[in-house]
Amino acid sequence: MRVTNNITAQRLLANIQRNQQSVATLQEILSTGRKFRLPEQNPISYVESLNLRQELAENRRYQRNLTLSRAGMDLTESTLSTVNDSMQRARQLALQGANGSLSAGSRGAVADEIEQILSTVIQQANANFEGRFIFSGDKTLTTPFERFVGGDGLDAVAYRGDFGDRLIEINQGDFLAANLTGPDVFLLH
Repeated sequence: MRVTNNITAQRLLANIQRNQQSVATLQEILSTGRKFRLPEQNPISYVESLNLRQELAENRRYQRNLTLSRAGMDLTESTLSTVNDSMQRARQLALQGANGSLSAGSRGAVADEIEQILSTVIQQANANFEGRFIFSGDKTLTTPFERFVGGDGLDAVAYRGDFGDRLIEINQGDFLAANLTGPDVFLLH
């Protein structure tokens, strides 16, 4: 076969065009950071990229769950600390009120302060985080503690939540309880 100048020129031109296309492809990869634009250009890498995107989205969700859970537990800890301080004060007042040397007016003042403490503790027990009550178990939209006058005419407090744990997913298939229920914290066992 005879190779003419025309055939040589055509092959040279075809090689130059192929090289220019390769350079253009590499420039696009460098400028966009993507190895392909369309799935059919590299199906295996496309499927791998979809899997990676899904894993990243799941990891972001797990991280968000942990962040929200931690914020909720920090609020729970703060609330319990405030309730503990209130209960310590109520204990001091109860001991003081048990002293027989107090006048009726002093005992009335002690009773009034204990009444205020009870109201504060109920308010703290009904604390919420992002619109959800922290001590109501799974019934996060239900106010956990309700104060009412009992049949005997005395004030009483009823628990309206449930005993369920609020579970958050921290990894695929791994769940963590992210709450304390009202009975666990405020009711005697």
